[in-house]
Amino acid sequence: MAYVTVAQIKQYLGIPTIVTTEDALITDLITRVTAFTERYTGRIFEVPADTTRLFDAKECVSSDQLTL
Repeated sequence: MAYVTVAQIKQYLGIPTIVTTEDALITDLITRVTAFTERYTGRIFEVPADTTRLFDAKECVSSDQLTL
């Protein structure tokens, strides 16, 4: 899943949505930049909407406060 859509890039650059000649290039660049960002930072910032995360309260709580 990318951090930005082709439509968002086209809007930012002022390219009309009806113009599709560069959509494949924009899609490729989005994929490459997303992969570079994740490799460079060692993190994935976006997860699918159906992702479930479980937390162990014993590991997350160091005192009276829960740290997320």
